[in-house]
Amino acid sequence: MRGDRTIRATVKPYFRAEQGKWFARGWIPERQADGRIARRRIERGPGCRSKSECQALCDQINKLYEDRAAAVRRPLTFARAVTNYVDTGGDARFLTPALMTRLGLRQCSDIDDTVMVDLTRELYPDATPATVNRQLYTPVIAVLTMAAKGGHCQKPALTRPKGHTKSPPIEIPTDDWFAAVRPHLRPHRWALITILTLHGRRPKELLTLPPAAFDPAVGTLSIPDTKTDKPVLVLLAPICAAAIQAFDWKGHDLLFRTPYQDRRNVYRDLAAACRRAGVPYFPLHAIGRHSFASRLLKEGYSVKHVMDGGGWASERMVMMRYGHLARSEVAETVKEQGMRWGERLEDATRSNVLVPDFTKKNTGGEKG
Repeated sequence: MRGDRTIRATVKPYFRAEQGKWFARGWIPERQADGRIARRRIERGPGCRSKSECQALCDQINKLYEDRAAAVRRPLTFARAVTNYVDTGGDARFLTPALMTRLGLRQCSDIDDTVMVDLTRELYPDATPATVNRQLYTPVIAVLTMAAKGGHCQKPALTRPKGHTKSPPIEIPTDDWFAAVRPHLRPHRWALITILTLHGRRPKELLTLPPAAFDPAVGTLSIPDTKTDKPVLVLLAPICAAAIQAFDWKGHDLLFRTPYQDRRNVYRDLAAACRRAGVPYFPLHAIGRHSFASRLLKEGYSVKHVMDGGGWASERMVMMRYGHLARSEVAETVKEQGMRWGERLEDATRSNVLVPDFTKKNTGGEKG
């Protein structure tokens, strides 16, 4: 029966003498995600008192599995899978029109490593493995994983780009950069920049806030929607609270005026300010979370402190990206401790503190 790939189920009554009962046992068909029919051996039933009762149970089981196997699902396209993914709360940030043009009409079950390699060459020919992984492989795998849960395809086993875990060196703006850019930014843009860099918040968290999220009396910012799904009450640094109060923060539907879906306007204004100031452009992530984490770690704060302050999901995520900074602080601390110990030793020597001479041979008769 193992070689039989028809949709026929062959579950029959089986008598167990030691229990004195009849059970339903046999082979049933199961349609796989790729459309093939596989067969599986099952045994069902709490035990029937008569063969006729068990036969009725077997007939029900056979019909159930034959009907399931006969129901051929319509192939799920990637475009439809994306719709399902987004409708259930998935992030559509990297599901770009260019990606949908090339994958939209493909069946989910047909997307394999060959397809992904071709897409990488076409869409991201000069990008780093980390960028390709983040902007192509991760969103595609997320969509396919959801489709697989619905039985439309196999669980994705795509091979991510080699070296995708190696992040490029972190480049962050200096204090002089902020001082140069500030006069060229509108007040509400400057307020956004200060909160990003001093509190490590994500742009999406800030660009969706209503004016009521800011409490000027105590200088707090209430963020109900974060990436970790945990609401946060941020006690703003004085410069951040003052930056918000420097513009008409109550006069618009959103605190920082620009909806998240129009965040490219923020990038445009920032790029223009950098040109006018004659300084290099830094993306919001470098200005915000990169600068925030780097600044705290270089000042000696722990990874746990950085994780809690910036809203990372785990210490591991902070260590993966910024761990080298934390290790450098440990090394510096060890170096300073050694220097202080050496200075104390020199002071003790200069003070004529008696230091035993352990180089003399033992003459006391005791065997060492």
